[in-house]
Amino acid sequence: NNNDDVSSSEGRMVVALTNINFARLGLEFENDNIKNFYNKLDFIIEIVKSELLLSFETIGNKNKDNYQFVFDHNIMSDDRLESGQKIRKIIKNGNLLIGLIGLNECVQLLEKDSTKQYELLKSILKFLNKKCTIFREETKLNFYLYEPYKSVASKELIALDKSIYGNRKELKNKCMYDLISNLPEIKNNYSLIGEIQKLVSGGSILEIKVNKNMTVNKLEELIFNIFDSDVGFLKFITRDVT
Repeated sequence: NNNDDVSSSEGRMVVALTNINFARLGLEFENDNIKNFYNKLDFIIEIVKSELLLSFETIGNKNKDNYQFVFDHNIMSDDRLESGQKIRKIIKNGNLLIGLIGLNECVQLLEKDSTKQYELLKSILKFLNKKCTIFREETKLNFYLYEPYKSVASKELIALDKSIYGNRKELKNKCMYDLISNLPEIKNNYSLIGEIQKLVSGGSILEIKVNKNMTVNKLEELIFNIFDSDVGFLKFITRDVT
């Protein structure tokens, strides 16, 4: 929290979020100079910043009486908010999130060598984090990156991209864009995934499929392995063995 040194998420909120279609950028700059990709990304991230700030100011200009229950000991520091006061000083503890949709596909489009894709992924995330740091310093608001999970936006964006670029192999047989953790170079490498998750501090989930007949010892070993890799966000999914 940029406005408090308390290390806690309790009572904080997502004030606003905007998603960027990285897969579209990958398709656009697939055979172009990587500098042109970063220039376009820089342009887009500035637009996203302005949009999130507009959302913040629009919400922040409302007062406590516009809400019946939300600011009744449910939001961090809302006990300082009196009747008739604007909620801006309270929601500044919340997050303004920049969503990363199709970053997996984007990296694979921009870098065909699978052994170099992890480094490109880190480079893009470090670039975005540097921008978020600048935004936080400029505005004193909490700008962070996150990766949507099973989002409607991902389904709508891939359908739109298919209508423009056709049923390319990167899009074929997909109804939504893939998670970053499924990038071939880092998939099942929990140490690398743990590193990536630190660069997506607003949340990037690791989805782990386990067989229903997995023994307790094997499951325990898997959990300790994930814990030692410092993975922070994960979801277990059970599957039948065929």
